[in-house]
Amino acid sequence: MSSHTRRLLRGPDNSFLLTTKPFAKPTRHNTIGFELSLKSVEPPFSSKLDEELDFLCSSFGFSEPFGKQNSASLVFKELVKNARMHFPLKTASTLSMLSSSELSRRLRLSRGAIINQLNNLQRSGLVVKRGRLYGVRSNSILRTIEELEADVSKVFEKTKKVAKQIDEDFGMLG
Repeated sequence: MSSHTRRLLRGPDNSFLLTTKPFAKPTRHNTIGFELSLKSVEPPFSSKLDEELDFLCSSFGFSEPFGKQNSASLVFKELVKNARMHFPLKTASTLSMLSSSELSRRLRLSRGAIINQLNNLQRSGLVVKRGRLYGVRSNSILRTIEELEADVSKVFEKTKKVAKQIDEDFGMLG
């Protein structure tokens, strides 16, 4: 029996939830699996940075109910802004990363709320942790999305192999 559990669920709000936990060995990004929620959301009409980042957070399932402060979006935006200050770097480095205490100070949110959102963002694969510092997975948002897409493709490739074996076991392939 595999140590992986995989699920792809479609929600009534046109969302998809793909989870895989736990990996037997840490991945190259030092996570033990990932949980990614994808929602079909209309892109913003304007090219305003805050609206575009909100769109990304909503697409990845980090939107808060109406009337609540979207703390995941705030944390992600702050990490993106910090990475942008160190843009010439090709990968996320400790220079482009922040501690939960620094994020708490900058965003005026409790450290507990910050850590909760960092954990969620880290599970989704958008954020990485090195020591006590957090940063966006890549200093390019496009590269981050491409890496997530590759991660999801790997999960689908593994599940397709198992599905094929199941079909063969049941004599369903023709």
